[in-house]
Amino acid sequence: MKSLSALIPRGSVLDGTADFVVNLADLATLTEDEAREFLDSNVLTSGMEMLLSQAFARLAGIGSASGIYKLSESMGGGKTQSMIVAGILARFPHLAKRMEFHAHLPDAKPDVVASFTGRSTDKRVWVAVGKALGTSFDADRAPSETEWRDALKGRSALILLDELAFYLVHAASQGSKEDGTRAATLAAIALTNLFGAVRDYKECRRCVIVIADLQKDWEQGAEELARIMRANDVLGGTMQSVSNEMAKGAQTIAPVDNSKDELYAILRRRLFKAIDVSSKDVDAIADAYATELKKASAIIERPTMKVREEILASYPFHFSTKHLIASFNDNPGFQKTRDVIRLMASIVRSLWAKGSAEVGRHHLLSLDVADLNDANVASRFIEIKKSLQDAMQTDIANSGTSHAETLDEETDDLATSCAKWIFSASLSEVHPRGLTDAELAEYLLAPGRSILGLHDALKKLYDTCWYIEQTKSGRYLFNRHKNLNAQVNSYTNVCTNADRDSKIEDKLGEMFEPKGKGCYQRLEVLPALDQVQLERDKATLVILKPDTDFQKFFLGQKYKNRVAFLTAVDQTGIFNVNKKAQRLWAISQVVRDLTPDDSQYKKAKETEAVYQTELFLALKAVFSKFAYPLVDDEGETALIGTTLLDGYIDQKTGHHVKYRNEEASKGEFVVEATLREANKFQVFSPGASDDKLKVYQPLRTRIEAFLFPPTGRATWDQIRDGAASRGHMLWTEPGTLDRMREALVTAGAWREEAGQLQKPPFDEITGVVIEYARDKESGAITTTDIKLAHADKLFVREDAGDWKAHPTDQPLVSEAMLVEFKAVDSTGKNQEGKPYRIENSIDLAHDFVPSPNPGHQFVKIKVVPPSSKLLYSLDGSNPANNGKPYSKPGIEVLEGVTVRLHVEKGGVVRDLSITVPLPHAGGSGTGASVGIKPDLPVTVSGKAFAHLVTRSAAYQFLTSLPAHARLQMVQAKVTVAATDNTVTLTWDRKTRRTAEQALAAFEFLDKQLTGAEWSLKFEQLHFASGKELLQWQVDTSCKIDPVQVTQ
Repeated sequence: MKSLSALIPRGSVLDGTADFVVNLADLATLTEDEAREFLDSNVLTSGMEMLLSQAFARLAGIGSASGIYKLSESMGGGKTQSMIVAGILARFPHLAKRMEFHAHLPDAKPDVVASFTGRSTDKRVWVAVGKALGTSFDADRAPSETEWRDALKGRSALILLDELAFYLVHAASQGSKEDGTRAATLAAIALTNLFGAVRDYKECRRCVIVIADLQKDWEQGAEELARIMRANDVLGGTMQSVSNEMAKGAQTIAPVDNSKDELYAILRRRLFKAIDVSSKDVDAIADAYATELKKASAIIERPTMKVREEILASYPFHFSTKHLIASFNDNPGFQKTRDVIRLMASIVRSLWAKGSAEVGRHHLLSLDVADLNDANVASRFIEIKKSLQDAMQTDIANSGTSHAETLDEETDDLATSCAKWIFSASLSEVHPRGLTDAELAEYLLAPGRSILGLHDALKKLYDTCWYIEQTKSGRYLFNRHKNLNAQVNSYTNVCTNADRDSKIEDKLGEMFEPKGKGCYQRLEVLPALDQVQLERDKATLVILKPDTDFQKFFLGQKYKNRVAFLTAVDQTGIFNVNKKAQRLWAISQVVRDLTPDDSQYKKAKETEAVYQTELFLALKAVFSKFAYPLVDDEGETALIGTTLLDGYIDQKTGHHVKYRNEEASKGEFVVEATLREANKFQVFSPGASDDKLKVYQPLRTRIEAFLFPPTGRATWDQIRDGAASRGHMLWTEPGTLDRMREALVTAGAWREEAGQLQKPPFDEITGVVIEYARDKESGAITTTDIKLAHADKLFVREDAGDWKAHPTDQPLVSEAMLVEFKAVDSTGKNQEGKPYRIENSIDLAHDFVPSPNPGHQFVKIKVVPPSSKLLYSLDGSNPANNGKPYSKPGIEVLEGVTVRLHVEKGGVVRDLSITVPLPHAGGSGTGASVGIKPDLPVTVSGKAFAHLVTRSAAYQFLTSLPAHARLQMVQAKVTVAATDNTVTLTWDRKTRRTAEQALAAFEFLDKQLTGAEWSLKFEQLHFASGKELLQWQVDTSCKIDPVQVTQ
């Protein structure tokens, strides 16, 4: 496959003497040899052929109604070239055979060839043309149409007019405003009259005018010309008038058709003397490129065969050349074809100057071949778009010091190539500018060239260059303004180690902060190890730089099982981390300097996010060396090294999650996953229906094997210390050990005694559990259930007496104040446990009953157990020493006196003081005797005795009444509840009956209804005197509410 070595550039291109600027003023003085050389270096374009064919047909008088041909193309677009070719063939018709016309050029030998270039500002255009026609026109007056007609009458004339826009602008600027206006106006009138004469008079039917379009005949571009015209109304009007008159009947022709690949033909002709390449050779080159493009079809968007066809048309130029040049063809000041030839000539000259070896490396001549360190080449690019000069020198080419050049070594020279392609696509003044990554890949690909590192090279360029940008549509381009990289670079240069390290520490802290605190609870990021304090109940992750000796620190720690270390793989990776951290710190300063209203704020925030990601990826790649405590071959706690995993398992979904920037704060889960895989960390979380002992078994097994001493007994603090110190132990969630202990002790799998835990096998101790009831009236203790543990005999003792055997299947009834039970293993295998004790108590209750003696009350005492010894005193002395025994019916005490009581039984003692209340002044008070006159009869309402509804209650009431008491309106009733049978005996309201008579009535009723229950009602109970009522209350302990009493 042939390289560019098969091409032979023209000598004038290589030595830099080639002059691609042509001037219409030289036409009249060209010799035939010069004309022949000029034609040989030119290409007959389709536009030029159309112009020559139609113009010469009119000159020959055999066709073409149009006599005016307007060449519409920007400066340097082939207008002057086409005029000169027309002039040469008009002067030397026989040279037409040197050009490859599709059809024979009409034979024409004009009588006169008149040419004028607007650069000849020292001449009057009408005077110069008239002189060429053999007519003398007055310089101070514009010729009329008829004067032009007469000068051209019957003649075959070719009139060539170039750069008239320049001429008219210059004319308008001469002298005073009035002078300029007059000069421009005269020229406009002269030209419009010339156009009218050629167009409208039959006498001029063999005359041809070829003129450049005024609107596109300005070196600085149409926009600049329009600005000049707006600034000068007269000039604007003049220019418009000439343009309008020119357009009447004129035929517009574009000398070069860019859509037909004519540019490539022109470049081949103008730059190369010979191209020793056959069509098969070109096919081979196109096929080679197509093969490379096909391999990269995943990223190349355009069809491979389309590119192949473009190579066949563009050879020896790269297929992108026409498209890229077209993008900046309309830049102000760019002279289209002329400047393209100059640009490509400078590239050819620079490449061939490097020698045949360098030329032989290339198969197509592309814009990225341009050596922008060559001043001649660089100047051509700068002329296209001067605003990108700083971008070129800073980012692309600066004798090896530009940003792209410094990246070449690490990108296999892709950085500079990418930069040059992007730069070439950024030269346009219109949008869209730049290249997508797909277009860039397409342009970079060549036989034997790999673009595997393209993405990385682009990334590095984008992160490094000061003028590069990327549009929302993904196009990379160079801009005239500095980007954020420049600001970032400025801050990067002043970033201190402390600033850099703070970003690293912050990011590592964000990545591994223990939020869930399941696996570890504390984090130390790049600390001084002498400042790290390990805790017994909290695991600590320590992140260290690679040169830190953490083994020595580890060996000196008590709680070796409460620390893990994460460190960098090597120092080389730290260099990359530092670089990323510097850039992150720098962009953070840029963001701080901006406000949300700044145009670059959003971009800066996006860049900051990107740099955050880059630092995360760098840290993730570097800090992956992990060490955790386990045991060595000697069974001693030691650090075991491994590599941190690249992800973790989502405990909710069970899916594997890759550790990436979006999950940057989930480093805790990655550490947990690493320790899970190493069987160092486990979660013990029994559910409500789970067997807790089974769930905790793996952890229990390790604790019993490694943390309990040979005695099988240990304090809980000893267990926790061992779990924190020995590498044998698992890491678990906080609180797991305490929950396991509670579950095991509750289930009896472990025992707790005297502040120590005991593991199986246990020393069994006998025991007894008693359930009992206490009678509230007698105070007697009665066992209801007796259970022995690890024993077969039960012994009982009462009030510290002798131990006596008691059967376990019979209840024990005891009135003792202390009852003790002990379980005994008759085999002697099990140790005797502590006795089970039941301690009885003394209950005291008292009541006041009115005394028949005025000013006194009876104090009635109830003691449980009734067998207790009860002593009392009324004089304030201690009844335990001088007290009197209590007897029924009670203690008669003067109101306001305090009674001291002392009760004892079986070593249990209880003392109580009771003060008899005084009556309230002016009425009945607590003392019930107040208001009842001892000597007068008294009546009690029957409502006070509503409780007499049982045989025992009625009988006890009737038998307690004094002999003189009488019942009025009595009803005696007996009832059998089961059969609902009732017999009632009722006396009239007036009759009063004794208690004996009421008892006789019930005896009579019992005979009527066997097995019945009694019920007694009456309206009134009469006592012979108040004293009798009061005595009855004392005797029966029955208290009557004074409200129910009348006298």
